[in-house]
Amino acid sequence: MTDNEKAFVNDAARQLLHAAAHSMDVQHVLDTAHSILRLPIVLNDTFFFNITSSGTEGIDPKDLQRNDDDDLPSRRRWMQSMQKTKEPLIDPEGKSPYRVMCYDVRVQNNIELAKLSIYETRPFNSTDSEILKLLASALACVLVHSGSLQHNSPNQALSDMLRSLINREIKVEELRCSMQYFDIPEESPWEILIMQDIEENTANYPAIQMHCFNSFGGASIVMENSIVCLLNEPMRNSKLKSLKDFLEYYSMQGGLSRTFYRLEQLRNYYLQASFALHRCRMKDEILLLYENCFMEDIIQNCCSARDPISFCRPELLKLWEYDKKYNTQLISTLEIYCQCMCNMAETARACFLHYNSIKYRLRMIKEISGIDKINSKDLFELMFSFAILRQEWGDPADNT
Repeated sequence: MTDNEKAFVNDAARQLLHAAAHSMDVQHVLDTAHSILRLPIVLNDTFFFNITSSGTEGIDPKDLQRNDDDDLPSRRRWMQSMQKTKEPLIDPEGKSPYRVMCYDVRVQNNIELAKLSIYETRPFNSTDSEILKLLASALACVLVHSGSLQHNSPNQALSDMLRSLINREIKVEELRCSMQYFDIPEESPWEILIMQDIEENTANYPAIQMHCFNSFGGASIVMENSIVCLLNEPMRNSKLKSLKDFLEYYSMQGGLSRTFYRLEQLRNYYLQASFALHRCRMKDEILLLYENCFMEDIIQNCCSARDPISFCRPELLKLWEYDKKYNTQLISTLEIYCQCMCNMAETARACFLHYNSIKYRLRMIKEISGIDKINSKDLFELMFSFAILRQEWGDPADNT
């Protein structure tokens, strides 16, 4: 750059710094940049939803002729192609697409906050790109400290942390530093929700992400064919019903992790939600909670090098064979008895049988298998064994 151009950039830097420091207002900073550049400027969130814009009267970037499918990947490809084009900018009728110069608004740890674009209504010169970088820095300060993004888009800092933690691209020390920078609490209840379109159609994912954010809060990212959401409130009772209605409305299936409290634990709970989604798709359900399928996950991970049946209580195998041979329902009765915490009255109600019928079946179970008084250790091992049998041989109730 020439000395005059350097002086022009330095003056622009002083104006933008003053606008950011004294107003802490995104629109004021953008208007200041427009007074310097005299080019249309647009600030979008990371999903390319408009936050604000500033431009010459009569020029509205919303009316630009774009060749994209209105989703994030195709929008990025369009912007890249427009940055490289050498075609005339405006035809005699003033309707040709503009070229665009784009820059990501980022803060430390390379965390992305927003998208900044300036549109060419005169030939770009060498100072425009430098001023665009200065504008991005000024906007980053305002966006972080004024909370201007809170009501416009999901928390992008959390979204980038989510991706980094899943991919193991961030160390614990860097994570804690970022959490302090963005005032993210050190301990808070989180849950991971993974959603996937039943037909694996991802075209509507940006709109689903925004709807999910507005309905349930939290940050989200798209990974492969799924939307991964970091929910900042546990899903319980009425919220679970609302989530099922949400998934059904968008023809999605979902897997939900258990609640965790520290972000460095996130990857393990992402794997929980991923397993729940996998089981959900196998069972052709709308939503499956990990707490309802964690036994299958344990079995799948513990039994990779051994026969799963070898982990099963041998007494249950005797009952299984007896049920098969005599067409009885002893193993199913025992499972319900364990689920009812060994309460015969509750078991009778759950089985729609008379109390004495349950008493008779339990006496038979004792004679055949030797299972009698069940302590807490027995209860866990038996429930684990039921899960193994279901995983390997199907539902014990179907055995009869």
